[in-house]
Amino acid sequence: MTQAPKTSPESPLDATKQKALDVLFENLPGDFSGRYEALKALHVAFHKKVAGALEPVLNEHIRQQPPTENSHARRSLSAWVDRITRDVGVTLADPNTGKPALLIVEHERTFQPNSPTQFTLLRPSRGGIARIDVEKSLTDMHLALIPAPGNIESLFEDFRQSQNNRRR
Repeated sequence: MTQAPKTSPESPLDATKQKALDVLFENLPGDFSGRYEALKALHVAFHKKVAGALEPVLNEHIRQQPPTENSHARRSLSAWVDRITRDVGVTLADPNTGKPALLIVEHERTFQPNSPTQFTLLRPSRGGIARIDVEKSLTDMHLALIPAPGNIESLFEDFRQSQNNRRR
C-alpha cells in the first residue's frame, strides 16, 4: 500500500509560503470576538483549500494503485484514505448529500465471513448510520473531500464502538 510522505507537524514552510501565511494574520481584529470570528473564517477557508488541493491528486493516486482484489488490500486502502484525510483536517463527502462520510470495507450484505467484501461509505443520519455501497474498486469512483467538522470523531463514534465490540 502507498505510504504518506514523511513530514511532521513541525516541518517548516519555505520562506515564501511562511510570508504568505503571515500576511493572513497581520490585520486581524484586536478584540476577542472579532479575532475569533476572523480566525474561524480563516480556518474554514484554509480547509476548503486543502480539500480542493488534495482531492484531485488523491483520486489520481488511488487510480494508479494496483487493484484491490481482496479484503485485506481494501481495508488497507480505506484505512490509508482515512489517515491521510485526517492528517490534513478533511474528510470524505457522501456523493449524494455532501455530508461527512467514512470509507469502510465490509462483507457484502450477507455479512458472512467468507463473502466478498466491498467498499461502503458511512454517513450519519437521523436513524443512526446510513450505508452507501460503492464500487468494489475505487479506481472508477471519485472521492470528494470536504473540511472535517470539529465533531468528526463523535459522528462515527457509535459505529466504531460497535465494530470494536464485534472484534472481541
